[in-house]
Amino acid sequence: MRLHWLTHRLLPATLMIVSLLPALYSSDDTALVLVPRDVYIADRAEARFFVSSPDDISALDIPYTLSPVELTSLNESCEGISIEAVELVPVDAKVMVRIQFIPWQNGLITIAPFTAQKLIISPPAIPVASLLERTGEQGLLPARHPLLLPGTTYLLYGIILLLLICSVCIFLIYRWCVDHVLPGRSNRRLVVLRKRFLRDIRKLEKRMQKLDRSSWFDAYSAIVRIYLAGEASLDVSLAHTHTAREFSLVFSGGSKGYAVGALLEALDYARFSGTTADERQSFIGRARDLCTLCSVEEVQGVL
Repeated sequence: MRLHWLTHRLLPATLMIVSLLPALYSSDDTALVLVPRDVYIADRAEARFFVSSPDDISALDIPYTLSPVELTSLNESCEGISIEAVELVPVDAKVMVRIQFIPWQNGLITIAPFTAQKLIISPPAIPVASLLERTGEQGLLPARHPLLLPGTTYLLYGIILLLLICSVCIFLIYRWCVDHVLPGRSNRRLVVLRKRFLRDIRKLEKRMQKLDRSSWFDAYSAIVRIYLAGEASLDVSLAHTHTAREFSLVFSGGSKGYAVGALLEALDYARFSGTTADERQSFIGRARDLCTLCSVEEVQGVL
């Protein structure tokens, strides 16, 4: 009877206690927590898990951090992972192990068992995810254009066009101010005006054979009067309404006023007297002489 009790009661209980003794000094593989939860190659992460320990953890010297020498030894025994720090901390009468690491390969990475504070710690395997497995791609994707909201392209074109228009307007306003408003720029304005006048006279001279006498003198009169109105700072749109005497009074004083009056009187005679004499070439010369005379008197310091 006593032998039966030893065989069926005491022996199984003894074997159970003996089988539980190693658990006091091993890790609990089911309590692994990764921070962040998904770890990829070259990510800095932390693994946390609890280890079985004596009921009274006050006998252990924790918190405890592995020394640099211990870390070096641990890294030498591992592959595909760099362990930066290992710390043992008490949490609710239990011992938590925190391992800071950087993985260099995907899949399950195993850290070799090590000893700390008389505890044999066997870290659970750490899963490292793969971006290729998540996306299903087997290679690098081709470069893509940046995503733009609908209508953004037309908005950009509109902004560019608006900037161009503003730039042109600013340039034209600047040129107008330089020629008409800014002090000390009147001589420059006269030079530009006379260059334009000589260019128009040259074009009219080339059209002498294509235009009849009346049309040619009408064009000549318009060019000369617009030029003289610009010289006198008069309204160019009303240049055809001013008489020869009015222009002479504006340019009175010196040979310029006499030359302007003589030219306009001769022009009116050629247009309205009914004469058939073709004096167009002489009027071309007189216009150039008038421009030269004005340049000598007013723009001598500029030219």
